[in-house]
Formats: sequence, structure tokens, C-alpha cells
Amino acid sequence: MSSAADGWRRQGLQLLGLSPRAEAIYRALLRKPGTLGIDLAEQVSCGAEELDALLESMHARGLISRVQGRTQ
Repeated sequence: MSSAADGWRRQGLQLLGLSPRAEAIYRALLRKPGTLGIDLAEQVSCGAEELDALLESMHARGLISRVQGRTQ
């Protein structure tokens, strides 16, 4: 494996400008799409305001989509 590939694996989605916490949220959503915000916040240990900002940033980049439906 090339050293470039090793570097990408270490940096992950940070190469796209995501913070480590945003990457954790993104990966959690990949594992379980439709996860509620309260559950995401608990999984990555962040507050509601920070989570909302990170989700909005990822949505603006086209990395995630909003799903209407259940709220609890």
C-alpha cells in the first residue's frame, strides 16, 4: 500500500474539511441512517447547538440529506 493511501486513512474525511467530530457524526449516520439528533449527540458527546451546526455544514456540502418524519 502506498504512503499516500496510508495518509488518507489516517486523515479520513478531514481531507474534505470535516472536523473529527463531524466525521464521527457522518460515520454514525452511515452505520444507522435516520438516527435522531439526540442519539447522535450522545454518541459523539456534543451539545445540541454544536450538533445542529455540524449537521447543517454537512448538509450544505451535500454529504447528508434531511429526512422528514419521526421526531422522537
